[in-house]
Amino acid sequence: MPFKKGQIPWNKGLKGKQSWHNLDGLKLGQGWWKGKKQYPEMLVKLSEARKGKKRTLETKQKMSEAIYKAIPRGENHYRWNPDRELMKRNKRSDPEYKQWVRKVKSRDNFECKINNQDCFGYLEVHHILNWSNHPELRYEVNNGITLCQFHHPRTRAKEQELTPLFQELVYNLAN
Repeated sequence: MPFKKGQIPWNKGLKGKQSWHNLDGLKLGQGWWKGKKQYPEMLVKLSEARKGKKRTLETKQKMSEAIYKAIPRGENHYRWNPDRELMKRNKRSDPEYKQWVRKVKSRDNFECKINNQDCFGYLEVHHILNWSNHPELRYEVNNGITLCQFHHPRTRAKEQELTPLFQELVYNLAN
């Protein structure tokens, strides 16, 4: 489609304007960093002052130590854990957890237990009494229920509201 007289093409909109990545338009002596002006004479002097100077091994060692001391390490670090054995690893990737998921799904015949016209999405196995508050029931088959993505509770409040219904469904399955 041809352009009308006076119309600016879409790709010519920045012509003549400054942008952060367009440094060609900067005037000589104008710095693009922090709004400071750097004059050409000053830049030349700084460059000349740095030429030929090498840091001694002692200076490099002092700089290295200063940097090392500035970074908190070991017991001074904010995430320091004195007992690494208590570190939590992702228990949901354990073989025991995966086996629990398989057992619950096979008990529920690989279908959502609410099973109505709203069902859609992949199947999820839900802990009826939640994972963090009941560690002794984590791998108990009767503490799990298979739900589709639509019926899986999204919030703790909804989860607590539906807990009696889930327990009743699982109780009916067990008997």
